[in-house]
Amino acid sequence: MAAIDHRDVRHGALTCARPDENEVCGLSNARLPDRGQIITADVWDAYDLLGTVPEGLGPDEAQRRLELYGRNEVRRHEPYPLWRIALDQFTNPIIYVLLAAAIITAVLDHYTDTIIIMAVVVFNAIVGFFQEYKAAAAMKALREMATPEVDVRRGARVERISSEELVPGDVVLVGVGMRAAADMRIVRSVELLVDESALTGESEPILKSPDALEDPATLPADSTNVLHAGSMVTEGNGVAVVFATGAHTELGKIAEVVAEVATIDTPLQRRLHRFANVLVAAMVVLALVTVVIGLLRGMDLLTIFLVAVALAVSVIPEALPIVVTAVLSIGVWAMAKRNVLVRKLPAAETLGSVNYICSDKTGTITQNVMTAQTVLWGRYGINLRPRGDEAAPGIAPADGLQAPDDEAMTMAHLEQLLHAAVYCSSAEFTRNEDGTLAESGSATELAILRLADSLYPDMLTAGRAQDPLDAVPFSSTRKFMATLRQLDDAEERMLFAKGATEVILPRCRRAWDADANEYVQIDQQRWAEQAAELGAKGQRVLAVARREWSGYTVEADEVEDLVLLGLIGIQAPPRPEAAEAIRGCRESGISVTMITGDHPATAREIARQVGLTAGQAVSDPHDDSSVITGAEMAKISDEELLERVEDVRVYARITPHDKLRVVEALQKRNQVVAVTGDGVNDAPALRRADIGVAMGKAGTEAAREAADVVLLDDAFASIFEGVKLGRYMFETVRKVVFFLLSSGAGEVIALLGALAINWQVNGETAVPFLAAQILWINLVTNGLQDVALAFEPGEDFVLKRPPMGGQARIFDRIVVTYMVVVGIIFGVGTLLVFHYVLNVDPDAGGNLALAQTAAVTMMVMFQLFHVISCRSLVTSIFRIAPFSNPFLAISITVSLIAQLGFVYWPPMQRLFGTVPLPAEYWVYIIVLSLFAVFAMEIAKIIVRRRKWHLRGGRNARQQRA
Repeated sequence: MAAIDHRDVRHGALTCARPDENEVCGLSNARLPDRGQIITADVWDAYDLLGTVPEGLGPDEAQRRLELYGRNEVRRHEPYPLWRIALDQFTNPIIYVLLAAAIITAVLDHYTDTIIIMAVVVFNAIVGFFQEYKAAAAMKALREMATPEVDVRRGARVERISSEELVPGDVVLVGVGMRAAADMRIVRSVELLVDESALTGESEPILKSPDALEDPATLPADSTNVLHAGSMVTEGNGVAVVFATGAHTELGKIAEVVAEVATIDTPLQRRLHRFANVLVAAMVVLALVTVVIGLLRGMDLLTIFLVAVALAVSVIPEALPIVVTAVLSIGVWAMAKRNVLVRKLPAAETLGSVNYICSDKTGTITQNVMTAQTVLWGRYGINLRPRGDEAAPGIAPADGLQAPDDEAMTMAHLEQLLHAAVYCSSAEFTRNEDGTLAESGSATELAILRLADSLYPDMLTAGRAQDPLDAVPFSSTRKFMATLRQLDDAEERMLFAKGATEVILPRCRRAWDADANEYVQIDQQRWAEQAAELGAKGQRVLAVARREWSGYTVEADEVEDLVLLGLIGIQAPPRPEAAEAIRGCRESGISVTMITGDHPATAREIARQVGLTAGQAVSDPHDDSSVITGAEMAKISDEELLERVEDVRVYARITPHDKLRVVEALQKRNQVVAVTGDGVNDAPALRRADIGVAMGKAGTEAAREAADVVLLDDAFASIFEGVKLGRYMFETVRKVVFFLLSSGAGEVIALLGALAINWQVNGETAVPFLAAQILWINLVTNGLQDVALAFEPGEDFVLKRPPMGGQARIFDRIVVTYMVVVGIIFGVGTLLVFHYVLNVDPDAGGNLALAQTAAVTMMVMFQLFHVISCRSLVTSIFRIAPFSNPFLAISITVSLIAQLGFVYWPPMQRLFGTVPLPAEYWVYIIVLSLFAVFAMEIAKIIVRRRKWHLRGGRNARQQRA
């Protein structure tokens, strides 16, 4: 661009960009030209549209625009205040029921009961508060604290200002390492490469230029003359003029969408809500039944009311909130060890309910680094499979080709080709004394240098010890580079060239023939077809060539008559563990869909490599019809998407709105959806999803703030680990709920049975438990064993059944069946003991206190034996190591000691109205307790034979792989 000498800036007034216009430029009102006008205008028209000149805004005009348009700030997710975190701990449906029970017991002057219930509520709140506070602190450590600064031209001078002070019309100097803070129209560029992955999902840097675009509706991912807010300059330099700031940028628009997207309750929250409704309904029904029976038996109203309160206490599982919190906390701790940071406790269990994962590609399924994948020469070729950072890659025949029989010749040719590629490179790659790597340069060149270093560690130092004699630098117009070098111990000089195949191949006359072991006339068509094959697999293909040179200098147009050494295909490869994790998801009934901003060919090939499209019929593996693109999404109605969404496995060139549409469509199909993402463009979908999973290492702050879970290692395999642990948690919650309610069911049956039978003592109806004694039962059993159950290891059968999904219930067929069996045994067994002591044993003499003590002990011992059965709802206790859960063994021992104190320690006797039990009573009680264990074993056999434990949620479609 020619220098502009005829323009000036006087006292903040701007002369227009075109020399034939003399009016003062400026934006007279707040209306800005739309994006379409800016990207289709040429450079001078862009200046005019924005009322600015190449020398930049004057100070007064800049200040006026700052006041007019506001600071360049995007809506940011405000940190959650501590008081809100604390308050949220009391918004659990079970907590509501417990608070109601506490109020009732306080009104009845049962203050001991009130204190116990409130202690449970407060402890639950403390545990939940500290977990969420720790997650918030971890998120704060990940957040970028500094506000970037930019270099702008103001009044023909270059100034460094805060990015928040940028205004439309500012002229910004663009250089390597700069992160754009506003949307800018590029007006000058020199080999300007920009990483837009945080905004568009495109993994490869994009070449930017000032050239006007033809279509005003061009998507951001294809806007080659725009530098978007949030993007990073990786190479080159240039000048750009700001045309959108704050909420008007593409990043800002996404932030506005994120703020408006409504979050939804987690499956666990919905299940607990349903559970609370069941409890309330049960309490009402039991109260009515109690009143009816009491009135029929002629009981006074006070007695009826006290029995109703005892039944209510039986129904309410006071320990459930704290146990659920304990289960989730243990799961969160285990997830953190597997690089999965859970921000809120309910999100941990939600992972186990997921039946659809919408995953990003770059950095999650693939490694976040470019790697040399394939080397081809003629009809021969090899694939390079990395074994690790320090080990040389494995070598296998390339797809559709073969490696020469002579392995030594293969390696010799590979070394020759890599030598040429290393000689013809401007990237820097060195190892520090501590073993760390120091890298700089383009991702493709660094991929070649890494390969050379892994195979031939001395090549990078020995091969490039001296600077080249001359070079033709890479440019976007030439699409190749060349270096001229004096080889060691040789008089001749060698010219090396490397670049795009469509440029290098026409400059070659000969190529290596492995069969003839010599250089032969090049077959241009065959080489072009092989390059196209690699390109169709999503690889970036470079051709490497050389020739002897007689001179000491070289010009670009002299790079001719080359000898082609081969082609190198470069790609960000899948993570080694990704394919196995995706296979594990499929076997667990979880569907995985890739949603990326990358090119369709790249997305399709990566999906094939990791087995994402396994089982799908694709007639042509290179046919892009197997991929839905953003352009196609724009033509699909919401109704059509709803019909197709469960069958699509790959979305490419997708916009943030498209990703949000996919998530919402899946949720309308009753799927529990997890979404992964690292960019600003992913934030709306992360927020809307049932579980948003952000990247902790490569992710943006916007993505992490919108997510429920953060992956500390950015690996897809970690998501699957989280899913497994989430399923283990849900199964543990089911065990705990069953264990808690089995005691309650037994207590209810015993109380109602006693009312129906109407045993009389001193003219009053005798019941087996007092309200305080019921609380003791719940405390000595539920308060210890249920927490110990939270430490039970996960069972692998949960990975073999379809995902439970959002429709799954805690009270499924297994739990209901067990509840009926165990509840009847507990209730009837307790009534038998109560009746024996009260009416049969002549030595007892109808002692009500002794009968109630025996009944309470019977129920406690039932639970102490029953908790062993609850270690698994499927596996026989005889197949579980007795002491594999030491916490359970300790809790049973403590509970037994406490029960002995309840029976024999005078202070406890006075508090609960108990008396000592004769030794023979213990024999009866233990025998009856064992009967409950064997009944559970029979029930488990039925469950295993009918395979009830391998059945998932209600949706048949969610079981699809």
